[in-house]
Amino acid sequence: MIKMKIVAGPNPYVGGTGAQVTFGEFERITKLIVMCSNTDSLAVNDTAYAVHASFTGVTATALVFSLVTTGAGNIWTELAGGNMAALRFTFIAEGE
Repeated sequence: MIKMKIVAGPNPYVGGTGAQVTFGEFERITKLIVMCSNTDSLAVNDTAYAVHASFTGVTATALVFSLVTTGAGNIWTELAGGNMAALRFTFIAEGE
């Protein structure tokens, strides 16, 4: 079975927790896709963003990472908090 849920971004964003949604209609999630819309609120010159999706049991998590593209020693780092309520996360999960 496949289910989709759309949730608002967390306010404030909590590092390591991110945006979470529970698919209680499953016994466990087997596959997960997460997309983020309204990303123009994140738009900053010379910065790239990525969403990392993971799941444990019936709980799906989306973490947002950023990378500054100028200068040396650039690494992906999780966002350090802030208001992400303007973002919408679409979780598409397959489960059993």
